[in-house]
Amino acid sequence: MYRISLFVFILFAGSFAWSKHDLSYYLSHPDDASKKIRECDAAMEKAFIDKDGDKLNEISADSECKAAQKAHKEYKRQQYREKQRAREKAKADAKNKYEQEFQRHKKRLAAMGTAEFFAQQQQACAAARLGRVRPPACKAFNDLKASKTKAAVNELLNKYDSEQLLAYKKKKCSAGRYDVVNCGFAGEAMKKRLKEKLEYYSSNPAALKSVFNQCQRKYKSLKKKGKHKEAMHHIRTFRCNTARTAAKKLKVYDFSKPMT
Repeated sequence: MYRISLFVFILFAGSFAWSKHDLSYYLSHPDDASKKIRECDAAMEKAFIDKDGDKLNEISADSECKAAQKAHKEYKRQQYREKQRAREKAKADAKNKYEQEFQRHKKRLAAMGTAEFFAQQQQACAAARLGRVRPPACKAFNDLKASKTKAAVNELLNKYDSEQLLAYKKKKCSAGRYDVVNCGFAGEAMKKRLKEKLEYYSSNPAALKSVFNQCQRKYKSLKKKGKHKEAMHHIRTFRCNTARTAAKKLKVYDFSKPMT
């Protein structure tokens, strides 16, 4: 029995020596490296249980065990790097796809007329609150919104004089027929027209005095005739209301008396 055991041991030891592998081998055979690590760990555990210090030192210093462990760590690093590259590629692909979708929607929306364009807002941005990333259609809409608004406002300024624009604004902003988009355009157009007129009066006080006094005389005349409603309507026109607004800077606050 002893001779048989000795023969098996010698045979195993010999085959172990013949199958000795180095780092380059284990780097290209990660499964074998994992297997070798398990063998080394099992041998270490047995030596520890047996309290065999010499065996522990021998296994700890074993070059093949070290090579397998080093190869395994390198394999794990390579796996991590590959996953990282895959994540970066997926992120870049997603970014490129988003940009392509954004440009496609922007081209589509840019070709639309004002009414059709602003009718797209709800649909384009419907999913904007559901995620952290704004949908490409919504981003395209918002990128074009300022230029489309400016074009719509300029169109109104070119189409209507001040009194017509004021009437248009009242119509679009009335409670019964409130048009949120066109009311907004009209409001912006009125602000721009008012700013321009106030700047004109600021640099032309004689023109302001002339317009203000014309409004004041008609207002007083209508009031004298008992036409109070017509008198109030007259001073609420864009022309007279703007003159009154400009006159406030000169401490003239109403049409009770003319400017001097």
